[in-house]
Amino acid sequence: MFGLGAQNTMALQKRTSSTPWYADPAYALNSVLPSFIHDYAIQRYYNSVDGETAFPLTSVRTSNAMQFDSQGQLVWAPANLLLRSENLSLSWLLTDTTLSTDGTLSPSGSLATLCTQGTAGTATVVQVVASLVANASYTESIFFKPGTAVWIRLRMVGVGGTSNVWLNLATGAKGTTTFTGTDIIGHSNIVALPNGWYRADLSATNSTDTSRNVEFLAVTGNGLGTRENGATYYFGGAQLEPTGPDSPKAYNVTTSSAYYGPRFDYNPATLQPRGYLIEVQRTNSIRNNMLIGGVAGSPGTVPTNWSIPGAAGVTITTAYGVENGFPYIDVTYSGTNTSGSTFYPVISLDGATSIAAVNGQTWTHSAYVRKVGGTDAISTWSIDVRGRDAAGVLISGQSSSTTCTDAASLSSNRLQTTFTFTDPAIAFTQPRVNRASVLAGGTIDITIRFGGNQLEQGAFATSFIPTYGTAATRAGDVADLVTPPPYNPLGTTYYAEFERMGTPVNSTSESSSGLWFFGTAGATQVSAPFGFGTSSQIRVDMLNAGVSQCALADFATPFTVHKLCARIAPNDARAAYDATLTSLDTSVSMPASIPTTVMTIGRREGTTHQMHGWLRELRIYETAVPDGELVTVTT
Repeated sequence: MFGLGAQNTMALQKRTSSTPWYADPAYALNSVLPSFIHDYAIQRYYNSVDGETAFPLTSVRTSNAMQFDSQGQLVWAPANLLLRSENLSLSWLLTDTTLSTDGTLSPSGSLATLCTQGTAGTATVVQVVASLVANASYTESIFFKPGTAVWIRLRMVGVGGTSNVWLNLATGAKGTTTFTGTDIIGHSNIVALPNGWYRADLSATNSTDTSRNVEFLAVTGNGLGTRENGATYYFGGAQLEPTGPDSPKAYNVTTSSAYYGPRFDYNPATLQPRGYLIEVQRTNSIRNNMLIGGVAGSPGTVPTNWSIPGAAGVTITTAYGVENGFPYIDVTYSGTNTSGSTFYPVISLDGATSIAAVNGQTWTHSAYVRKVGGTDAISTWSIDVRGRDAAGVLISGQSSSTTCTDAASLSSNRLQTTFTFTDPAIAFTQPRVNRASVLAGGTIDITIRFGGNQLEQGAFATSFIPTYGTAATRAGDVADLVTPPPYNPLGTTYYAEFERMGTPVNSTSESSSGLWFFGTAGATQVSAPFGFGTSSQIRVDMLNAGVSQCALADFATPFTVHKLCARIAPNDARAAYDATLTSLDTSVSMPASIPTTVMTIGRREGTTHQMHGWLRELRIYETAVPDGELVTVTT
């Protein structure tokens, strides 16, 4: 791979309309074009081995996660919880149904399955999906094309309830929709596609089921008849995903495991693309941030596990809704405190002895907050982390608060507060939203809206993790390169644009998090550029047979887009961070080649040490870029 840099050296000319985007002279450094370009912000990719490629990473996060779309709406990342979505012979339960193919392609681009129903019993195509979340909504979707069948039924079946929708493939009309038990229909639809195909979907919420049968069946009538004996229909692209405002999403094929796709996140305040979001695993310990059980009223019913105590003379009113994709609660306080003592307005988001904590742990509480009414200032309120002993009693000095600020939209105003417990008596932690006090005879008048509350162990808030009655964990992001990266032992230059979520604490999972490349474990690790070092640094590293060759460090401010460019060559290593050069390292021994046993983006070797932030762009040049160009390209 060493010769690729020479192949990219050219007499650079003005770009014409026929010049590929990756050959744009604006990319050149030291008169050499990059051999590797990943532009995650606009999702285009190139390497000199494959040329222009689709998404060049294998993402193996083991749970779904959330992100913001280009409109600032909170949505789920792409996912498909069904297994073998293109192969009904495996992972599916077939009753009185024969499968075959005849060369017909489904809209997914794969061969469609021709299903022929028998003449006895109930003919169904079913997959049992476990590990669902009670109270969460799911959407099933499928590509259908009629053979002799006219009506198709989509169904989700669980212990707690059943949802059905009948769809007419001849007319594209929706027939009867029914649900039983505790099922609540979200939506169902049928969309006509080219070549006689349709995409049909059904969404439902159930308060009890954690496992459901996802079924498809050809039937007669508008939902009141029986199945069609001997009927045929084409089937392709089956998908089950958490329901969001954009469901059903584009289809994602699966084989032996569920699919959880990468997150191309947007800044909800500016609506600008942030790039590829990569995070370590985190758990939201607030058991019910989706406000299950809440009923509007004065005071109404607070969400399960929450508490909102009142005081004489003060009316508390609650209301619920959705803003920017967040379920929110509005809490209105109005009146005069006639209790004869000081009133402390407190909204506790979980019990005093519900979330275990120990001395030395660092916890972060975050929430999306804004004022929507009243004459009081929002700044009289705060979000808190509190430490409690084994009896649930508050421990003096073991708390942290962040003053609330106002904003035009909920998603653009995330607040967070962090605290490290320093008392051996700590046994529990509790998240709260509160005002300091309302004196006896004092008045209060405000409606405060908040949602998306999260309490996680760590030094800063990560992306929103919904909970529906129990704590929930989002798995860490793992992204491995499909094609090994280019490398030149005579000099390789790395360029990156990125944004950090926060400053990691000095822990195993966070202290070495960064934009890691090509790392292998232990003594065989030879290259891991762009790693976050101590809590105040990012660092460009090169290891040769386990021996550090350079460690070029600087500071990276969270929530700021940074540019860095690092040259690593024999006895010559230097980096520029936002146009500031590091010291020159003249004692670098370059390995002859880099290993490809682990080729990671956004994390170190193994499955931890993720970067905690967003990658906007990465480039690799097989040349040693001079100091002046390091500065210019990072300005």
